[in-house]
Amino acid sequence: MGWNDEGTVVKVFVCADGEPAAIEAAKDGTGGEVEVLFDAKSVELLIHSPPRCYVLTIKPLEGTILPEECKHRVSAGKRVTLTLKKKTEKPTWTRITKPPK
Repeated sequence: MGWNDEGTVVKVFVCADGEPAAIEAAKDGTGGEVEVLFDAKSVELLIHSPPRCYVLTIKPLEGTILPEECKHRVSAGKRVTLTLKKKTEKPTWTRITKPPK
């Protein structure tokens, strides 16, 4: 998994080179294999491939996101990209999760 702060959004990448079985299971994403749950402080990616379910949970996020403006994209055989719409452009995220207190 990799990620990048692009100003108004943060992009999270799950790539075939790091998670080949999960990306293969995602297929092209049009058959209901991929489900993403966005919340203001977390995101959960589920890739359904019965009898398995691949899960990536990121919480708490470094900052707050606008769940209704977030989206995902499946590039078949390559990656799943999560686009997280930041509530505020600044500050720049220097990590994907907030450290424990």
